[in-house]
Amino acid sequence: DGMVPADLTTLVNAAHQNGIKVIMSTCCSGGDWENSARQYQTTLINNILNTMATYNLDGWDLDWEPIQETHVNTYRTFVLALRAAMDTRFGTNPRKLIVSYAGGQGAVNALSPSNVYNAVDMILPQGYDLVSPSWSTCSGHGNDFYKSWHQGPLYSGTYTCPLGGHLPNLEDGSLDFVNAGVPRDKIAVSVRFQGSVWVDTVSGPYQGWTTAPIMWNDHGYSAWSYDVQWGGRNPGRNPFQSDAFQHESSTVASWLGYNPTGTTNDYFISVDDSWAAYYKTKYVIDQGYGGVYVWTIQGEW
Repeated sequence: DGMVPADLTTLVNAAHQNGIKVIMSTCCSGGDWENSARQYQTTLINNILNTMATYNLDGWDLDWEPIQETHVNTYRTFVLALRAAMDTRFGTNPRKLIVSYAGGQGAVNALSPSNVYNAVDMILPQGYDLVSPSWSTCSGHGNDFYKSWHQGPLYSGTYTCPLGGHLPNLEDGSLDFVNAGVPRDKIAVSVRFQGSVWVDTVSGPYQGWTTAPIMWNDHGYSAWSYDVQWGGRNPGRNPFQSDAFQHESSTVASWLGYNPTGTTNDYFISVDDSWAAYYKTKYVIDQGYGGVYVWTIQGEW
């Protein structure tokens, strides 16, 4: 935020000197991207190409969400046109094309044809902000089921929805693409450094409430800063002890909870620590997925 062109040039130069690639993203949510991509495809593509060339960027990320069923054809057309234009412009120095999405069948349908997934270098399924106090935790598997839940667990684990089905998890989101024919090495799995804090009335996962808790999604704190601020309040205790975190093996989710006696000043913090990052990365290697990505980097810098 607040970056000016000179900052971007400095960033790219410093990154390249250290062997790090820099990819810019076009976003965002709300569906307005569809009108722009359909009506101004040529202009958008030329602007992307010129920006990559001007700042010596290594690629581009399309973070357009949501991809509704009615957007599928527009999305496919744009991706294929952008890939062709990138190859023509940068043929001797190819650039990466990455796509990010917020989930749903529309995204799977948009990217599952082989000519489309072969046009992109990596697909980043959203692995964060999967739940909210105002959403049914089991949407599609029995509505009106409201419980606290992890924001980016690898599995649903031993938890289920009342009418059957899994709670939101990363494996199911990745397998939606695999089952549609997308190769695993085209798909990345997220490690979530952005913390979500459920404030008041819940102190852990899978808890209900009579008064809905408040949720903060915090980009600015890592797992360890949460340990200092929230989990490290016992007198004489080293706040950096890893045992402040609960490590839930069945879901591969790490979390902090606080439930003071006689009050509703509870909290439940869902954020990936080094334990969760390790086992998510191990899963990616073992299952043959394409890589790991972090949301968001400022959470752990």
